[in-house]
Amino acid sequence: MTTPKPRLFLLPISILPPLRDVRDRRSRDYLEWFQRLKDDIAARGIRNDLLVKVEGERYRCIAGWTRREVAVALGLLEVPCKVVECLTAADELRETWLENQMRRDPTLSEMAQFLLAYMKETKSNQRDGALALGIDPSYASRILTINGRMNEEELALVEKQTLQFRAAHALASVFENPVDRKPWIDKLVAGFLTVESLEGELARLKCRSKGRKPKVVKVKEGQVSAEFPASYSWENIIAFAQKLLDAAKKGVRNELPTSSLGNLLK
Repeated sequence: MTTPKPRLFLLPISILPPLRDVRDRRSRDYLEWFQRLKDDIAARGIRNDLLVKVEGERYRCIAGWTRREVAVALGLLEVPCKVVECLTAADELRETWLENQMRRDPTLSEMAQFLLAYMKETKSNQRDGALALGIDPSYASRILTINGRMNEEELALVEKQTLQFRAAHALASVFENPVDRKPWIDKLVAGFLTVESLEGELARLKCRSKGRKPKVVKVKEGQVSAEFPASYSWENIIAFAQKLLDAAKKGVRNELPTSSLGNLLK
């Protein structure tokens, strides 16, 4: 990307909209943000220049479209702009992303769409695309999982933090159908289920679906712990633990203390 030219002032209605506008400008959050920005600009004017590029005989907005919309709503005759030439499509996306990220927190949907658009434009993988946009790759992966599977109602709960991001990712990773997620979400929102309990329940569901057998792990000091699938009853767990204790006590050098029984039942 080339260095921006000196500032110039343009008629707001003459500026073309961005080619890739992924923001939901009908959402309640955006409308509230628009009103706050409108009040601020009415009082103090536009303090941050719009970023535009030359397109024929006109200029197309790269970053700052909300400021342009506010200017039109307020009847302003000019807005401050900086012109950038020779932008690649990838640079344009990155500039739009960085500019919007500095102004306000983007929604999960916006982050996912920006990332997917950037990956497509640059033919980059998920990790490289996330790093280019300044997003942690592991966080980007969770965002794409949540955005790809959850519906608008569920995403709204995550945005409002009514449903924790961690819980949303756990549910989206396991259930593709929103009908299957709803009972869990209802319990989480009502406070009847914690994120930790949810993750434990989902782990047990995975064990049951795979038909796993008990897994015994021996640690350095001679104690052992066991992981049981959800299909195991408490009677089976206790019986298994007793057999394990009996077998260990027969050993000469690897004797298992009775206090380890608690570890076996985890």
